Parts: sequence; C-alpha cells; structure tokens
Amino acid sequence: MDVLSIILMRSKAVVWMEARPTTWTTYNEILKRCNENPPGDHGCYLPALAAAETLLNRSCHGNCALVLNVLTDGVPSDGREGLEPGSVDALKGYAMGRSNIRDAVARISAKFGRRLTVSVIGMGHLKDPSVVKEVTDVASDHGAMAKFQLPSSNVEGIEEAFGVVATSLTDTKTEMTDVPGGIQRKVRQVVREPKSGIVVPIKTVNPDESVIYEGHEIIRIEYDPNHPKKFRDAIATDSKAYGFAHLIKPFGEGAERLAYRCVDVQEDCKTVAGNRQFVMKTSRFEDADQWKETGERFVKKYALTQNIAKNMAEEFNRRLDEMPRLDPKTPRITFLDCSVLYLTKMGKQKSVIVEPLVLGDFHKWNNNNGVSFLFFFVMPYYVVITP
Repeated sequence: MDVLSIILMRSKAVVWMEARPTTWTTYNEILKRCNENPPGDHGCYLPALAAAETLLNRSCHGNCALVLNVLTDGVPSDGREGLEPGSVDALKGYAMGRSNIRDAVARISAKFGRRLTVSVIGMGHLKDPSVVKEVTDVASDHGAMAKFQLPSSNVEGIEEAFGVVATSLTDTKTEMTDVPGGIQRKVRQVVREPKSGIVVPIKTVNPDESVIYEGHEIIRIEYDPNHPKKFRDAIATDSKAYGFAHLIKPFGEGAERLAYRCVDVQEDCKTVAGNRQFVMKTSRFEDADQWKETGERFVKKYALTQNIAKNMAEEFNRRLDEMPRLDPKTPRITFLDCSVLYLTKMGKQKSVIVEPLVLGDFHKWNNNNGVSFLFFFVMPYYVVITP
C-alpha cells in the first residue's frame, strides 16, 4: 500500500502527516487543512529536507519506491530570514543557503538513487525558476529520477503535474518487480558518486575510495563462439597491467545494473596501467547475488547478448555498405567489446562485466519493457550502443 507524509516548509519544518495510507480520509484531511490554515512564514528548504531525509530513512528497505515532492511558490528563504532584503548579509546568507540545499539534495539522492523520484512543482509565478530547478539538477546528477515542472495555475495543470509524478512512481515500481513472481525486488544499498565526476579520469588509485584486486585475485575471460565452452581466457588491454581496481561508489544506475568506474593497475596497485578507463557492471538487485553461481549466469548472459547484438550490427553495416546510392555519412552501429572478470577477495568470488568507458551525451531509444521513444533530431555520424 502506498503511504503519504506531508512536511510543512517553514522556518522550522513541521511533519504534519506521516506514513498515512492514500485513502479518501487522508485526502479530505488535506483539503480541510488547506481551507483552515493558509500558507505562511518563510519557505525554508533545509529544515524540510532534513525532516524528509529522516522519513525516507525509515523506509530504507531496498524494495520501496520513493518520491520526494517539493511544492514551492518562490525561491528558498534559507540563510536570509530576518535580514534586510538585498543587503550584503542577506546575499551572503542566501548563497550559503543554496549551497547547503544542494548538498542536502545530493546526499539524499546519492543514497537512494534511481528508486527515488525527486520532483519540484513550481506553484504560481516563480521569478527565477532556475534557482529551484537546481534541486532536480543536483538530484539527477546523483542518481535520482528528477522532475521539474511549472504547471499552469489551474486545476488541469496541477493535476497533470501530479500525474507525471505518479507515472514516475509507477515506472519505478514496475522496473523493481520480478515479472514471473510479481515480487518487489530489493535494490542494493550503495551510495552513488555524481555522474558529472566521470569526466575526470582516474589517474591514481586511492585505496580509501576503491576496491583493489591483485593479479592472483583476477580471472579474465571473453566470449568466443568458436570455443567449446563459448568463453576463452583473456588478457588485460595494457602490457603493464597487474591488478584491477574499481571505485566503491557507482556512477550509473539503470533498471537492471549498477555501473562503477574501474581501471587496470600496475604492480604497485596504485598507478593506472595505460590510459584507458573502464566501466564495471553488476546487478542492481540483491537477489541476483554476484557471488559465483547466480552472478556468473548473469554476466555470461550479458556477454552473450552483447556478442549477438554486435554480430547483428556488423551485418547491418555490411548491408549499408552494399547500397550504391547511400550517403557515405549515414551512421553505422557498433557495440562495445566486453569481458567477464572473476574477482576474488577474502575467499569470496564475484563475477562482473567490464567494458570501455565512453563519454558523451547518449539517447536511449527504448526501455527494458520494449517501449520505444521516438524523437526527430539530426543524427550523429557515428553511434555507439551499449546495453
């Protein structure tokens, strides 16, 4: 059953309703409150975000889909309450308040990731929407699903805005549901790093931020359709590679997988071998345990699927090459090569997928349920696709 909590955004946050079922009784209580107690006081984000974080932590089970919805009619009052508007102190306090709000949203989003939708609905006429839009920008960067809306000030517009949030919640529930059994799956409890950070390459491995595997703790294999077992031994991409290291925090989270930045390391287990950066992918869910049997099936199926897709892409490109009147600038399709690594630490072995890290802006054409998203835009000359 869905439950609802409501926090009044004031100088001091008030948790007016906590974990109430979404029934007509709850709805009527909200209407009564709106009619008898109109909004007032300063609209401070930080106390409300702190209260929201406390409530979300009480629902920290990995199988709960979450929504943090902010209704606001103006910019935050944090840091400037009681100060002369436009004064130096007010401006400094306002800047500090905005910085603290970004930090709070980043912390919440990094903890709950994709199963949390952070929504901001601007009510009325906001003078500077970019200020409150920062909330959803930061949330998206730290792994949460983010929605920023400025609906028209009528019943239809507000209804549509809440409909968007409800749809996002439904989508989250769907992707967390095991289709054959209809059971809500549990997402791994991890803290995510901001997506914007991946543009800075790993130059030296920090043992406090990474998990490091030495050479004897690593087995590398790759798919080979001609091999009797379909997989053969593989070697690292750089001759100086001795070990392997991945960051503790994932930077990406899809409907099924978590993605971590990783590198090959030299014998000192700190210096990066070569100049290539990689992505390590594991299952997002705890029930698809990465320790040996279940994890091995997961990664081998992934590698097999990617190889089949690569062969289909090559055949597609070959057919394009045979078309005499086709513009040579027509995009071709390629799939990234991937390998499977067995990593052993403290007597336990896990299976992971590793592929090259590709930077850039990418568009996903369909979701895991087969729903396609169609847009009209100028195609790039080269397309890189990875599941």
